[in-house]
Amino acid sequence: MSQSLLPFQVDYASHPGFAPHLAWDARQDAAIDEAADILNKLLGDLESALTMKRLTLPEAVGVVNEALRPVMDILLAGNAAHAAQFRPFLERFYLETVRVIVDDLAYFERRNSYVPVINNAAEMALRNELGVKGFLRWSLQPDELAALRRQLKRYLDALETRHQQGGRTREALSINDIDPESVALLSDMFQRRGLNKAVSDVRHEKTQVSGFAVEISPDDNDWWHSRYEDVGLTAPARAAYFHSDESRDVFKAIVYLDDVSDELGPFGFIPASFAAARPRLEWAVARANLTALASPEIKKTLPDVHPTRGVFTSRGARRLFGMLPPRFRLNSHFGFDVLDDSDLCQSLLGQEVKVVAPAGHVIVFDGSRVVHRGGLVRRGRRAALQVVFDVAKENGSKFYRHLTAAQGGPAHVG
Repeated sequence: MSQSLLPFQVDYASHPGFAPHLAWDARQDAAIDEAADILNKLLGDLESALTMKRLTLPEAVGVVNEALRPVMDILLAGNAAHAAQFRPFLERFYLETVRVIVDDLAYFERRNSYVPVINNAAEMALRNELGVKGFLRWSLQPDELAALRRQLKRYLDALETRHQQGGRTREALSINDIDPESVALLSDMFQRRGLNKAVSDVRHEKTQVSGFAVEISPDDNDWWHSRYEDVGLTAPARAAYFHSDESRDVFKAIVYLDDVSDELGPFGFIPASFAAARPRLEWAVARANLTALASPEIKKTLPDVHPTRGVFTSRGARRLFGMLPPRFRLNSHFGFDVLDDSDLCQSLLGQEVKVVAPAGHVIVFDGSRVVHRGGLVRRGRRAALQVVFDVAKENGSKFYRHLTAAQGGPAHVG
């Protein structure tokens, strides 16, 4: 197998929850490696062509679709013994991979529409810190924090009520829609510090804070539990929830609304991960695998999925995942799968920076490249605000909808 895995990925052949389910025919390894290497080079060439306006997005995706056909054929050949079970998953795997690739390539089609202009040394310093490190940290002024707490009190009270009434999932303990006055207050805080412009300059496209989620994390939440209790792994993994976000170049911010100690599950991240190499195809596959398994038509075939702990609680999901070659057994949310006694666990914990800080502390980071996590709360609860810097991505979304709505869909599984 080629040495082109993403950073911090799990050796699933050594994981007791996955090892019994690895069904891929290793005789196809060389063929899949050759096809993947070709696709990685092709995707890099297409990024350049889109940036230079030598190609349109539909033309680029047409080229990708043709190049993906032999990959799909090889994946079927490597699962000839159980093709009937594998084919429906492969159909969805293909569509999810194309969706992510379209989103990635669409960025390069858009990026020439924005030309960074640095007006002063402060702007240059902010842009450089974010562009070189992938993150920066700062703190709200006391009056800003007080105003923010007053503005968000109604949401925090509502979340506390949900918790008292039995809510334990991430969805139950998060509110994503906040009122226009709160949005304006938050937008002004980030705008005045030049962060909208700094993110725009790094991304080479107009960006601003536009997504907000108020969250509480209690010590009795449900979703942190092990996915692999069926094989004796009953405690939460020490590296649990380390992940990279699915969307490309999604800059985010975490705002602490409470003082956060080590017991309150501080935000943690791996600084070196920002600069790590990411083979383009594997990066797309890693972000597509979980959404393929969680798609309605696949998930309905997995009756043993736990409702709040992810698809890999299902042995059926692990079996489908194990039908992929080792090069494609990738998971953007890999932390739950890292074994406590592994070298990978030691590496992650040794590099992790835990943001233990007072209320009002803010970290802005590239969620797609910086491996990060919210920590397990061991005592009490913490409240935080998650902020997303967003950009109009209609070019990728519109084209993907057109692609999948076309007669028969894009050519994929032969």
